[in-house]
Amino acid sequence: MILLEQIEAELLMSNLFSTVKRFSEKYISPIVLRQLYRQYCKWRNLVKHRNGWWLSRRDERRIYAFDSCLVHYLLERCFWIRYGDNEVVTDLLRILFELDGHLGKIFDFQALSTNHRNLRGRTRDNGSGERVDSATLEDYNFGSTWKMESLTSETIKPIDYFIEHAYKKRTLFNNRRFADQCILQSIKRIPCRHSIVSLFHPPCAMAFRFPEILPKLLRHGLFVRAGPQNENVSKLITGIIGIYASSGYEKCPPQVVGMGNVLLRAVKSVDATMLMKCQRVRNRSPSVQKVLAKVIEKNILPKLQVRCTGPQELKHLCRCSIRKSLYKNWQLPNGIYFLPLPTLMKRYINLELD
Repeated sequence: MILLEQIEAELLMSNLFSTVKRFSEKYISPIVLRQLYRQYCKWRNLVKHRNGWWLSRRDERRIYAFDSCLVHYLLERCFWIRYGDNEVVTDLLRILFELDGHLGKIFDFQALSTNHRNLRGRTRDNGSGERVDSATLEDYNFGSTWKMESLTSETIKPIDYFIEHAYKKRTLFNNRRFADQCILQSIKRIPCRHSIVSLFHPPCAMAFRFPEILPKLLRHGLFVRAGPQNENVSKLITGIIGIYASSGYEKCPPQVVGMGNVLLRAVKSVDATMLMKCQRVRNRSPSVQKVLAKVIEKNILPKLQVRCTGPQELKHLCRCSIRKSLYKNWQLPNGIYFLPLPTLMKRYINLELD
């Protein structure tokens, strides 16, 4: 019986792989997608509940590689055909989180390109601490369509599509929401060159590539309950300040300034002492405190001083309170537009205005 189950799983894997190779384009019909999803679920149930199978370490890696690549393939096709409101997308997101421990893969456009030859012989982390042969991953390279040039022209980005599905279905990943899973964890070092990539380090260091991702996560509730001493907020602000300081206080990329301004609208206040505890900016001589004073003087982030020193404006405190209530009821940010308020106030609550 055990041997029959193992043979069935191998046949399913082989059929799925050949089918996916046959449908390698961006767009496939919803019928084909549902068929692939049903076969994938059948294969995954066999593998997940295996008992008594004899598997070598390479077989375990091969199963993980196939599982990881196929779930990403299915998520890509859901995005490209704008698969409607159903459980398929949310179920695939849950599986992705279960496999990797984070959701960064759906935004990691560079690492999932079609060329894996440069990775041969190296290893990568599967999210659970186990190292997986990239050569094994290469065996199941289905041809990712996550490319910068193809996504730049899209009016709906993957972040918009997937976060809407997760919020409509009220999906939790390890008791946390979609936006909260992509929190910046640490900025290890501020680079000499201006690099937006350095700002985005979700769990397991999967890098985001689009500068609008952080503002969208903030509008969907990221840091909505953050206190003044939240370490992640402080590290983000310190990182943004550090990029400005590395230019000699002459210029700062507008995307970085935009992210900093939206961040300061989203949090109630910031403890300046926490900024001092964060990593020192890469400027060698001055301390973070002097750099902070310089940034306030240059007015690169207009609300930085009031968020650090207080007291906060009454309208800002009201905004934070409204956003927290909407977040609690899964109505952020869509519920803002149903409030009986003027359009200008709705834009203010949605972090569009200071």
